[in-house]
Amino acid sequence: MKTFLTVSLIIFCCDFFSQNTCPPSLVCSNYNGIPNGAGAGGQNGELSAATDGCLGGEHNSSWITVNITIGGTFGFTINPNTNNNDFDFAVWGPNSACPPTTAPIRCSYAVNNNNFAGNADNGNTGISTTINSLHPTSESDNTEGSGGNGWVNSINVTAGQTYLILIDNFTTNSGYQIDFNGSSSIACPLPIELADFSVESKGEDNFLKWSTFSERNASYYKIENATDAQNWKEIGILQASGNSNSLRSYSMIHKNVTKVINYYRLTQYDFDGQFKAFKIIVIDNFKGKLTIVRRVNIVGQNVSKDYKGLKIVTYSDGSVKKILNN
Repeated sequence: MKTFLTVSLIIFCCDFFSQNTCPPSLVCSNYNGIPNGAGAGGQNGELSAATDGCLGGEHNSSWITVNITIGGTFGFTINPNTNNNDFDFAVWGPNSACPPTTAPIRCSYAVNNNNFAGNADNGNTGISTTINSLHPTSESDNTEGSGGNGWVNSINVTAGQTYLILIDNFTTNSGYQIDFNGSSSIACPLPIELADFSVESKGEDNFLKWSTFSERNASYYKIENATDAQNWKEIGILQASGNSNSLRSYSMIHKNVTKVINYYRLTQYDFDGQFKAFKIIVIDNFKGKLTIVRRVNIVGQNVSKDYKGLKIVTYSDGSVKKILNN
C-alpha cells in the first residue's frame, strides 16, 4: 500500500531512521510486530535495485522468516494497528538469505485508500488465499505497484521450506498484526532433528556415533555414561554445527569400558543455554561365554541342536542368529 508523501520527507526518513534489521525474527504463529528499521534500497537499507522488487527501498521495515511444516497454499493478512497506516511487503524464498540476493517472489506497493475490496479491508494488505476470510477472493498477480489493490497471489509451499518476509511501513509506524492463512502450516523447528544415535563394541572400547538432519542454534553435545542408568558421568563434549539443514555426523570413543551393561545419554545444548536430552542407548559389554537359550525352526517350533535345516538361535545376551544345518 502507498500513501504519497513529499520527496523531502522520504529522504529525511531514510537518512535519519536507517538501521539494519537482518537477521530476521523467526515467527512461528500469528504475530504482533512493530517495524524497527528504515532505509532506501541501495543506500542505507538492506535491499538493492536488484532485490527490492516493487518496493523501491525500505521505509521503517522489519524482517521475519517462517518455517513451513505442512505444505499447501501459503498466505497472510497484514492488519495495521491504525487503519490508515500504509504497509507494503515483499516475500523471498524458498530458503532465502537475509538480506536477499534475488528479486522477491511476491511484492505489493499499493496505495492505501481503505477501500480495496470493500470497506471491510480497513487498510489490510497481504497474500490472498480462497480461505482467507478477510479477503475471500484469490488474486492472479504476483507483484503490484501503487495502482494495485493491496493483495497478491498465494504461494504453493512444501514442508521444510523457509520464506523471508519484509514488512515495510511507509507512513507513521503504529505496528501491525500478521495472520497466516491457507492450507499450509508454519511452526518453529526443533533445535535439532536427530537422525540416529548408536554404540558398537570394538575390543576394549565402545564407539558412539550420531547424526542430525538439521540443527538450529546448536552449541555443543555432552555424552554421559552410566552402568545403572541412574548415576551419570560425563565422558565427552563435542562442538555442534551451529545451524545446518544438511546431514551432520559425529563420533567419539569411550575407552576401556567397564565389562558390564553400559548406558549412554546424549544431550544437545543451545547457545542460549537451553538443552535437550535424547533417548538412552545401551550395550552389554559383559565378556562371559554366551549360551544358547532357545532354538526354533522358521515356524517358531522348538528344535534340537541336531535339527537339519534353517533354525533361529537365541543367545543369553538377547542376540539372535540364523543357522543352516544340512
